[in-house]
Amino acid sequence: MADGVRYGVPDPDWAELEVEDETTAWLRDLPARFEYLYDFGDGWEHDVEVLGRGGETPGCVEGTGDCPPEDCGGPWGYQNFLKAIGNKKHKEHKELLEWVGGSFDPEHFDLDEVNDLLGSVLV
Repeated sequence: MADGVRYGVPDPDWAELEVEDETTAWLRDLPARFEYLYDFGDGWEHDVEVLGRGGETPGCVEGTGDCPPEDCGGPWGYQNFLKAIGNKKHKEHKELLEWVGGSFDPEHFDLDEVNDLLGSVLV
């Protein structure tokens, strides 16, 4: 949501959310601060602040932590996931580590990796 306007693609599962503009909004056309809701069902809310025009391609200036695994159950499920993988005695420890490919470091953040990904999808 930016300046009280919702942008997005209509989703029949979320018909009650009116979308003002059913097209993609360019980052350059949005205000310097806006909210981004990812995955309506899980409720990932992000406060985005655009720090400036930047270079020719979009990029990330800083960040913390790795992305939570897709479909982990939103912020609440992610907290449970972190508890389970952080405790070898937890009943779901082994299963959840296998689910994410064997390891997960919630503190990991690779700025170059993030910018490579942004460059591949935003340019």
